[in-house]
This record gives sequence, structure tokens and C-alpha cells, in this order.
Amino acid sequence: MATSIIFNKLGRFEVEPGTTILQAAQRYGLFHAHDCGGQAQCTTCRVAVLAGENNCSPMAEAERGMLQSRHFAAPIRLACQTKIHGPVRVQILLRDEIDAELARASEAAPLLPAARQQAVAVLSASLQGFDQFATQVSAYDAMQALNRFYFFTRTVVQQGGGSITAFGGGRMTAIFGMSGKIRAAVLNAVNAGREMANIGLELNDYLSRHFETELPFSAGVHAGLATIGMLAFEGERLPVALGRTLTSARELRDLARAAGAALLISQPAFAAVREQVPVCRAFQARGATSVELELVFEVPAAHNGHGHHNEADLGAAAAAPA
Repeated sequence: MATSIIFNKLGRFEVEPGTTILQAAQRYGLFHAHDCGGQAQCTTCRVAVLAGENNCSPMAEAERGMLQSRHFAAPIRLACQTKIHGPVRVQILLRDEIDAELARASEAAPLLPAARQQAVAVLSASLQGFDQFATQVSAYDAMQALNRFYFFTRTVVQQGGGSITAFGGGRMTAIFGMSGKIRAAVLNAVNAGREMANIGLELNDYLSRHFETELPFSAGVHAGLATIGMLAFEGERLPVALGRTLTSARELRDLARAAGAALLISQPAFAAVREQVPVCRAFQARGATSVELELVFEVPAAHNGHGHHNEADLGAAAAAPA
């Protein structure tokens, strides 16, 4: 008796039990890459099993080894190796030839981690007014100032085990904890932010002496879930992080700027480091778009002494333009 397979957003199709997912796609003329010819020697035929996992054949050693080598986990299966014995619903993950080409480039980079949801600490920092400054000085001077900022902030991030995922125009984002250990990651992110506050002071001393201007530094640290992955092409690798946690870190950075603070951290971040870092003030950030940012904490630069707690209202800061 025939069974059915649903290819997500493509349709429901009838097949004989024992048919592989790849065979089913080929039978009905669906695009489904399979560079190794269905021998479990690549992952281009990969699918996500959305329903009916129990109706799929057990994973053989060849499939398991290939998926593990590319850091893929359930619900990912190789379509060429997975036979179906009852109704299933799957998503073809390489939807067209461009997806397949990008996957081939990734296959050339050994041990490239798969995208995943993970708890991380995010540090977002900026030099207020850098873009305007860059239009008022020579191209050389603008790049020289930016290079000073990048060199020292990059060093601080790397020393804390973090990775810079975005940089440009006096703004940067760094991710800590991609290898796990979230509490340590939060502490490293906060300490990096404190060191960067010092870097900002030193840079402004340089700018004041040579250009008669200053670019206020502000930063925010938030902890939470993010989508973590890697862009790879022809030997290049770039860590990438996506999601609400990054947006919240940027919002904290802008709140810090509006409040005249160098570094603000969210309540989830504070909970992880409350016994290990000093706090100057606690703010009620009414108007913040995230519940997790309703109460935020100002942390001093690394060279400052321990502060004390008090309450203030950042409603105006929350409403300040980015």
C-alpha cells in the first residue's frame, strides 16, 4: 500500500514504502541536489524532517558520520539514505541551484559549524558622531582614527574569547559564548565593554589633542538566545549572529548614549555577573521595546572604583532617536 510524503510548500505525493526521500523528489521532478550521487559522501541532499520521524528508516553509520562531520543534528537527515515507511513531512534545505552552490562552497571548508540557536552574550558599541567626523577630516585621518578604535577593541574582544560579527562607521557588535558557558561569556562581554570604555576615553584624548573634537563612546550588553552560524566562501569564514538579543544589545547601546553612560547592561546580563562587577546606577527604562530592558544597569569603565545603586528614570533616553 502506498504511503505519502509532503515536501513542505511543494505538495503531497504518494510513494511506495521503502522509497528514499531523494527518490521521491526525483520521481516527481522536484529540485533536490545530490552531488555525490546518493552515496552519503556529501550533505547537499539534506532535509529537515518536520513530522513523521518515526516513519523514517534508522540512521546508518555512513549517514551519521557524514552529518556529524558537518555538525548537523536532528531533525536533519540525508535524503539519499532515509527511507520512508509511513507518512512524513520534510523540508528540502537546498531549495535551488544557488543554495546548492553556496552549500558546495561550505563543503569545501572542513568542520564548518551548522547554524544553531544558542544562549550568548552580545556587546554592541559605538562612537557617536563618527560618520560626521569622517566627512570633516581627510580620508587618511578618518581611517587612522577608526583603525585605532578597531585595533584595541578587537584585542579586548579576542582576549575575552569573543568574535566581532559586525564593524563599520564607528559601530561594532561582538558575540561571546559561541562555544558555551554562558555565565562566563556574560562576564567576558561586560569586562570587554568596561575596557572599551577606557579605549573610548583614550581615543577621545587623542581626537581632542589632534582634531579638537570628541566622539562619545557608548555600549550595551545583553544575554539571550541568538541564531549562530558561519558564512563561508572560498576559504573565507565570517561568524554571524541574528535575532532579538542583538537588537536588544543595540538598543541598550543607544540608551547608554542618551543617558550619558558609557556602558549599560540588561537585567539578564546583570543577573549573571552581579557579584563580579560594580554598578553605578540602576535605571527604569520605560519605553524600551523589550521587557528584558525595563530595568538596566550602568557599569563603570574598568579603571573606576565600585559605585552604588540608585534608581533613575530613563523614559526620555528610551525614546531618544538611534
